[in-house]
Amino acid sequence: MHTGRIAELWTYPVKGCRGIPLEVATVEPMGLAHDRRWMVVRPSGRFLTQRELPALARVGTALEDGRLVLVLDGQRHSVLPA
Repeated sequence: MHTGRIAELWTYPVKGCRGIPLEVATVEPMGLAHDRRWMVVRPSGRFLTQRELPALARVGTALEDGRLVLVLDGQRHSVLPA
């Protein structure tokens, strides 16, 4: 039997945006808590990827006081209850 070690664990609340390093994680039926629960979509409902919009890689994410926070170029925007 092989054993392994987890060196780092990250969650990515918004698909395509920057992640959050974790010290501990909660596993839910859908996977890690808050992992890829949101995505950026066009008005038509079609989601965007970094391939189409590379600037998504610059959007930071945080979970603060039960809310999703997006950060771009130093500007913070509290978005939704997490």
